[in-house]
Amino acid sequence: MDLEAQRLLAAIKKRVYDAVSTDSDSDSNDEAAPVAAPAPAVAPPLVGVPVTLAAPAQSRKTKPKTRGYEWVSTGIFKIHNYFKVQVRSLVTGKRTHVSYKTLAEAYTAYAAERALQTEHKLKQPKYKPTYNKVSAGVYKYDNHYTTFTRSVANGKKTSTTHKTLAAAQTAYAAERARWAAHSHRKAARPLVEKRADSIARNGRGLTTERDFARALTTASNKRGTPHHVMNDSVRADTCLFAYADEPTLAMGVQIKTTRAPHAPGQWVFASVRGYAGMPVVCWCVDKQSGWVFDGKWLDANNSRTATITLKGKYAKNALSGVKPIGIDAIAAFLESVAPEYVPRTKAYMSWEFAGRSHQQVKERIGIHLHKTHFDAGSVFPDAQSSSYDQVAGDGTTRLQFKTACVFYDQPGLSVNLHESAGMVDGKRTYRPYAVGAFDVLIVYFFDWKAGRAHTWRIPASELQKRGYLRTGLHKGKTSVYVYTSTKRKHNTGGPTCAWTVAYYEGTHALTLPPEAEAAAGHLLRNIRAGAA
Repeated sequence: MDLEAQRLLAAIKKRVYDAVSTDSDSDSNDEAAPVAAPAPAVAPPLVGVPVTLAAPAQSRKTKPKTRGYEWVSTGIFKIHNYFKVQVRSLVTGKRTHVSYKTLAEAYTAYAAERALQTEHKLKQPKYKPTYNKVSAGVYKYDNHYTTFTRSVANGKKTSTTHKTLAAAQTAYAAERARWAAHSHRKAARPLVEKRADSIARNGRGLTTERDFARALTTASNKRGTPHHVMNDSVRADTCLFAYADEPTLAMGVQIKTTRAPHAPGQWVFASVRGYAGMPVVCWCVDKQSGWVFDGKWLDANNSRTATITLKGKYAKNALSGVKPIGIDAIAAFLESVAPEYVPRTKAYMSWEFAGRSHQQVKERIGIHLHKTHFDAGSVFPDAQSSSYDQVAGDGTTRLQFKTACVFYDQPGLSVNLHESAGMVDGKRTYRPYAVGAFDVLIVYFFDWKAGRAHTWRIPASELQKRGYLRTGLHKGKTSVYVYTSTKRKHNTGGPTCAWTVAYYEGTHALTLPPEAEAAAGHLLRNIRAGAA
């Protein structure tokens, strides 16, 4: 800046200072009659000379600047002397503000706007993503294509997105090929390996239940209350004679076990429905403790599988309390709840089968007839799902019971000689009985019209000699035909199993006890009608 410009700037500053000073002096000398301050002198602008003026200092009494409105309530704000409410068009969605003079009017308008928008929202269809199956295994979401892959190790599914249909179809074909190769590898495994894998995943369940049933009955017997293990396939696993005034009546008890938690603090028990009218004990082998539930409550509050956690609904509704208790406490608790259930005889419970157990009922009929007409001292075995059904009165002979049936147009009666071999690749498999599985095969054929039962008693040694039982070198046979007479000829010209006639023991009356009719009458009606 040259010297002349500096002089002009100094002159302007001096004029401004003098004007402000004069205004201040007049205010202080004449407070009673204030007059408007004269306008500050403004110097003529200087062309071509940059001028920088400092911002005036803000007084402490000056209020800070605001946006000009204040919020009064949700959805209502005040500007100047009006209350404003925001509304939105239902057609375009455009937002506008409506002013009201009083707060009450604003509240009423805001409530009406809320009600209008809520009603409009409920009328709108729910958003659903565009989902179309365009080809096998390929789905279209909006503008992209999706395929799914599944882990061979844990079965977990994941989705993959593709930009084009061709890429998605290629990915799906690769996934199909990967699983086909995995299935071929599993199918090619030796049977021994398949069976071992099945046992590792699904085995030992029945053994674990029977072991706990024995331990529970022992705990009750130590307390002086008789407690017996029941026969296979019936609803009750044990029966507790807890009624002092009725020593022949007992309460049925169903047992469910799990060896380890499914997840930390989570125990899963399968097939817990169908046990109304009796308590259900859920036992954790790893914790050596469990809960007691009411069978009727389980029927009404679960879908076949109970997942118990310490803070979940199952633990909260357990008869025995939220916390699991030990086996001695369970034995004592079962005695205390016995009066709440209808007592039954042990004979009744031995006929009370679960579900559509027609085959089990037929074998139970054969066992009853054998005890009635041949061996009253025979008993059920201690093991569960063993290879034999009864132990003879001598205490050593193991008896396997089978029911013969008419097979198409064959002259003989067909008898199956196979046992369950477990699950292989998701399918139930069977195999012939092994040598040493039982000592005597007892076969019954029921003639319901005549009211007679035909009986065969075949030694296991005879079956082994004729190649029907499985050995290390011979795979055995899964069925045998029995005959009542050698006069019944086979279509090829002669009886194929004429040797079974030698073990035919004739007929006897086909009568059943009243407990059978009371507990299994619905199943017996189907059997007598030939429907099962």
